[in-house]
Amino acid sequence: MELLQKLGIDWRLLIAQLVNFSILVIILYKLLYKPVLKVLNDRKEKIEQGLKDAKSLGEELERTKELQKREINKAKVEAREIIENAQDLAEKSGQDIKIKAKNEVEKLITAARTQIIDEKEKMLAEARKEISSLVLDISEKVFGKLVDAKINQKLIDESVKDIKKK
Repeated sequence: MELLQKLGIDWRLLIAQLVNFSILVIILYKLLYKPVLKVLNDRKEKIEQGLKDAKSLGEELERTKELQKREINKAKVEAREIIENAQDLAEKSGQDIKIKAKNEVEKLITAARTQIIDEKEKMLAEARKEISSLVLDISEKVFGKLVDAKINQKLIDESVKDIKKK
């Protein structure tokens, strides 16, 4: 105490200043630091969730593409087998059977192509629906309710165009 008085410091004033400073620190911590930290953590979680959703969307898209390729290849193999079988049968038979077999092969090829096209269109439509739904969900999660219907449609159209390019 004597040392403080020799230095010209009033110990009561020093204690009062320490108490005031402690109160100020507590108030700032409660009113400013915690809310700001909470906002930052919430934003970080939203961004991480958006990235996870985008990654899962990409993985789902890859799985859909792979399934589509397998189905198309399977249909092509079946079409080739049908064509080969029909050609073998046509070679073994006479002229009448050749004509009938050729007509049958053409019908089967047309049907197989139609089936391939139908399956491809169906799979693309399903992929577009899933993608548009996921893009809409992601955009709502990332941007909140700030995104209106026109922007959502624009995002969906851009995603579908990107998928078509790949």
